[in-house]
Amino acid sequence: MQTPEPQITTYSADQINRWLNQGETIPGLTQAVIAPARAWAILHNPYIKPEDHVAATLHLNNPDGTQNLVAYTAAFPEIIQNRRMWWFSTLWCHPAHLGKGYALAVIGTLAELYGSENCLDTMGAPETVSIFRYLGHDDTTLPEYHFGSKITPQNFKGRLANILEKTKTNIRTFRIKHNKQLNTPHYNIEYTDHIDDNTYQFITSHATNQLFIRTQPTLNWILAHPFKHYSPLSSKTTSRGLFGQTDTLYRIIAAKIYIENKLTAFYILRNSETDLSVKYLYYDSQHTQTVFNSIIHHIASIKNTAFSTRSKQLAQYITQQHLFNKKKTVQISFSYPKEYTLPLNAESQGGDGDCFV
Repeated sequence: MQTPEPQITTYSADQINRWLNQGETIPGLTQAVIAPARAWAILHNPYIKPEDHVAATLHLNNPDGTQNLVAYTAAFPEIIQNRRMWWFSTLWCHPAHLGKGYALAVIGTLAELYGSENCLDTMGAPETVSIFRYLGHDDTTLPEYHFGSKITPQNFKGRLANILEKTKTNIRTFRIKHNKQLNTPHYNIEYTDHIDDNTYQFITSHATNQLFIRTQPTLNWILAHPFKHYSPLSSKTTSRGLFGQTDTLYRIIAAKIYIENKLTAFYILRNSETDLSVKYLYYDSQHTQTVFNSIIHHIASIKNTAFSTRSKQLAQYITQQHLFNKKKTVQISFSYPKEYTLPLNAESQGGDGDCFV
C-alpha cells in the first residue's frame, strides 16, 4: 500500500484576512482549519504584519487525490525583552499519527521562518517541551495552584456527618472572619475593558520577578478577544473544529482596586462555567490582605466550583480560608531560547499565550 505523501502549508495574516474579510478562496483554508473568531483575533494582534505566517498545517495526500489534515500549529508575535518574539500557542496532531514527527515538522517550519532563537513555547505539554529541546531551547517549570470542591451549602448533601460538621464550621468561620471585610467600603473595585497608561505604569512597577512581562497593547488585545481553544498534542480525541474552533468562551474580568482613591491592585480573572482563575495579579504588598479579600469576594459570589492561580502568596491565603476541600499543585513548563534571561525566583502570569493556549 502506498504511503500518503505529507504536505506542509503555511498561512500568512494576509491570506487569512483575504479569506475572512474578502471571501477569497485560499486552498486548504476553511472554518475546519481556523474558526472565524480566532482568525479575527489573530488579525487584530497589535504586532502582526500582513506577511507574517501565523499557522502551519500538515496534510497527507492520498492516492485518490484527497487530503487528510493530521497536524497544525499556530504562533503570534509580541515584543519581549525589547525583541520581536513568537509565542507558539497551539499544537495538534491526529492521535493516529503521534510519534511520526509531524508535530515537529509544523513547529519547525514556523521556527525556521522566524529563527528558533525568537520563539517561545508556553503550551507546557511534555511533547512540546521535547520538540523545543530538539530545536535548542532550555526549559523550566513553575507551579500553578488548583483548588476544587468549593465549600457551599449545596454540597452538604450525601456527606458523612463529621465531614458535614467540619464543612459547616469552615463556612461559619469564613463568614465571621470575612463578611465585614468584604462588605466594607474601604476599597473600591473598578472593572475595565481597557488598560490605560497609568494602569500599565502600575503593572510594570509591581511586576517583580515576572517570567514574561506582557506589553500594554498585548494585554488590551487579550481583553478584546477572550476566546480560547486548546488541542494538545497528547489529546487522544480529535477536536470537532480543529484549529481555532472555540471550545470554551471565557469571560475575562479586569479589575482595578482602589484604597483611598489610590490604585492599589490590578488583576485579570478568567471565568467559565466551571472554574475561575487569576491570570494576572499586580498589587501593593502593603495591602495584600485587602487585595486578596477582594478576590475571595469574587470566588464567593459565583457558582464556579474550581479556582486556580500561579501566585504562591495568594494560594497560601486561599488555603488558610478553608474555601475548598481539594488542592493540588501542578508544574507548568516553559521553553525559551538559551540566550533568554530569566529573572531570579521567577513567577509566571497569565501564561500560555493567555486566551489562545
